[in-house]
Formats: sequence, C-alpha cells, structure tokens
Amino acid sequence: MTLIHKNSFSIIANGTSFSKGRRSRELWNRIEEEKQKINGDFWELSSNTNKLAFNDNNNKCESIESYKSTKTKNLDQTLAVENSRNSLGIVVVGDKFTNPCKSFEDIMKCGVPSWVIDNIRDILKYKKPTPVQAQVIPLILSGSDILAQSPTGSGKTLSYLLPILGKLTNEKTYCKSLILSPTRELAQQIVREVKVLLDTRAKKYRCRYICGKVKKEQESRTKRLDIAVSTPFRFAEICKSGIMNLKECSFIVLDEVDKLLDMGFSPQIDEIIAHSNVISNGKVQVVAFSATLPNNVKDLAESIMKYPIEVTVGHRLAASKTIKQELICVTKESGKLESFRQLIKQGRINLPVLLFTNSKENAQKLFSKIVFDNLLVDMIHSDMAKTKRDNIVKKFRTGQIWVLICTDLIARGVDFKNVATVINYDFPQTSTIYIHRIGRSGRAGRLGHALTFFTLNDLPKLKYIAKVMKSSGIEVPNWILKNKIKNTKKGNIKKKKD
Repeated sequence: MTLIHKNSFSIIANGTSFSKGRRSRELWNRIEEEKQKINGDFWELSSNTNKLAFNDNNNKCESIESYKSTKTKNLDQTLAVENSRNSLGIVVVGDKFTNPCKSFEDIMKCGVPSWVIDNIRDILKYKKPTPVQAQVIPLILSGSDILAQSPTGSGKTLSYLLPILGKLTNEKTYCKSLILSPTRELAQQIVREVKVLLDTRAKKYRCRYICGKVKKEQESRTKRLDIAVSTPFRFAEICKSGIMNLKECSFIVLDEVDKLLDMGFSPQIDEIIAHSNVISNGKVQVVAFSATLPNNVKDLAESIMKYPIEVTVGHRLAASKTIKQELICVTKESGKLESFRQLIKQGRINLPVLLFTNSKENAQKLFSKIVFDNLLVDMIHSDMAKTKRDNIVKKFRTGQIWVLICTDLIARGVDFKNVATVINYDFPQTSTIYIHRIGRSGRAGRLGHALTFFTLNDLPKLKYIAKVMKSSGIEVPNWILKNKIKNTKKGNIKKKKD
C-alpha cells in the first residue's frame, strides 16, 4: 500500500551555523512538529490503493500505523545521530542516518580488518578515532562520494587509508586504489603511513609512490599495485602511456584538494577520473579532503562526484584548538630578524621550528642572515632538486636540522610529528594559507605554537587572520577585528586615539 503525505517532509537542516545547544533545540522542535503531523489526519491514499483501503478498514488502519511507526523511528534516529554529531563538532550535508563511530571497535564493524585496528593501537598508540575519522570512515565504507573538511592535524589521512585497507584483496591484477596529492613530499609521506599500517603485511600488499618515467622492468609490478600514490600531472602521463590500467580501480582520493586546484591540476584530475569511470563502467568512488573548502572545490565536486556527502568538522575557517596562536607586531621588515633573535634568546620558541616565507628569494635572504647564529638551520623550496629536498626533509625528521626555513610548498599535508613551533616570518597572504601553515604543529592532539609577524603594511589583512584565531577559541583584541584600514604605506598610518 502506497501512502503519500500531503506536504512532503521538510529536510532537516544540517549546515546551520548555530551553536550546538541551539542547533539541538531547533532540531528537536522540528522533529516534534513532524511527529504531530504523523499522529494527525494528514494522509491520503494513492488512486491505486483506494479500493483496497476502503474495502478493508483494518488493513487501512494497520498500514497507516505501520507508516507512522516507521517515520517516527526515522525521526528519533535522526535526532540521535544529530546529537552525536553535535557533540563532536560535525556538520553533515547529504546524510541523516550514519552515526559517527565512537570507537575503533565500531570502525571494525563497518568493515576495517581487525589487524589494521591492532596496528593503529600497537604502533601508532591511538586510543579512539578523531571526529573526522569517526564520521567519514563509515560514510566511505557505505560507498558514498565524500567531500570532507577538517582542521590540519585532525587525522584526515587515516580517514581514507582505513577504508582503502579494508578493500584490499589477495588478487594481484590491476591497481585497486589511487591517491592523488599536490606535492611529492606529501605523496611520499602517505606511502610511509600506509607501510606503517601494513606493518608485516607490507610485502603482501603493495603501495608505491609513482613519479617520473616507469622503467620497463618495473612496468609489470606497477600495473599490479594495490595502492598507487602520485601527483596528478605525473599520473595522467602514466595513464596515457598505457602502463597503468584503472579497470579495477574503485577508489580515488584527492588529498589537499584545494591545493590541487590552486596548482592548476584540475584538467589532469578530470582526465584521470573520466578515464577511470569509462573503463570501470562508472564504479569509481571519489573522496576529497582538505582543511579548507572554498567554492571552487565544491564546483569541482559537483562535476566529478555522484551526489557527494559534505562533512565539516569544526568551524570552516579555524585551526586546531591544540595550537596556541600569537600575533607579534614588528612594525617594519627590518624588525623581523631582531624579533626572531629576541624570541630565541628569551626561550619563547620551542625547537624544532618551521619558518615560513612568501617566496624562495625571501627564504634565501633569511637563511644567509641566520646561518651563522649557532642554530642548526637549513631551507627548502620548490626549485630545489628532488634528492636535495628529500635529504633536507629527512634531516629535519631525524633532528639534524632544528630550524627549517620554507615556502608554502611544505605547508600542505607534510606531517613533521615533532614540530613544536611555526613562525610566519612573512605574513600569510590568505587565511587559507595561514591555516595550512600553522597546522604543521599541534598535530594528532599534540600541543603546538604559532607566531605570526606583522608589519604596519600588513594591517589591512590582519583581521582575516584574527578571525581564524577567534574561530579557534583564541582571544583577539576588538580593534583588530574591527580594523577598517584598506591601504597603508610606510609613515602614513594614523594612530588610534586612546
């Protein structure tokens, strides 16, 4: 028997910006209204079932009661799920019924192998899933396309690696999963994390970073990878060469998707996903992750994903709450170096530290000025040769370098677990860049420290960074948030009256 409501159920709002308490009250009130509708006389029978319903009154009543019971149960389930999401600071658009996993046992029930969970606990020492892992993993394992935003250091990488490992099979035919990242450094880091999770199974299941040309003797092994990790441009070239066959690839990850677009990889991403969908008959699941999701990312999602579910953890423009954030006025450019040296002298900077500049020229200038300050210092930027960059990254990881000067190349996804302090030596050009920079500290629940130098010329952009700080729970002076300075020049700043 088909029952049609005169007014279809209103969609419960998932993307509001209310506080958790207010959002829960709003949701509860709306659900109570729907329950009243269910219990009222709001139903009519479709033309195909009118005769049956009126010929058999008991059957009619039983059908309506069954329908009412189902709808009430769904509403109660929606409320329970929303309350769980509110407690974790999660907002989901496109799904009302998938509850966040409270423990790794719950994740295991979703389809992640027990040996993976054991490795997470024994090797990584993680006790419970982070909010993004708790919500995204069951959604991915349900087969949905996902667009996820979560602060840096919140565990996004594991959010897609666990479902990937859950899909591994013993068949060695063609590539099963593909991970695309914006930089070589991030791709190499992802491979390292996969091998840590695989542990003793690293030889049984193959994960490899693909770059440059594949040697002829390696072609057979490359075709039969379980997990391929690469940058879009390199992988698109490899697909054209026919070396990689995505016929059995059922899972594609776009890591740091906003950076992928910023770097101009959109054509390659479209090409790879289109190629994969054609030869696999549209069976590819696409998931995308980033700490920020601007509108151009959502536009891409609509073009390459099938009804993606959008998951947001925390505020849309906020950094991890484990990072202490500070603003330091240095007045002019020449004050930056003196301020840095003073902070070192005062012991306010915990090592190791990342020093961010806006260009490789600025990085080189800063390096030449502090290289003789009795600090273990080096620099890294995109123009360096691959081997040199890899060597510097390795030295920083192993403690042979304590101060690393870098450009925004290194700000995306690279996880230096021991970074204590991030200094924005040059003021970040956007709030998005700021979030990714300071996210190199305070990862996986550890405490971090971020200091941002600003000159008088940086005042017009100061309030955008201050808004991120406020969203992260940092107290910010009102005069910064209300700052209306549009253009500033040296010696042309009007002082505020007390």
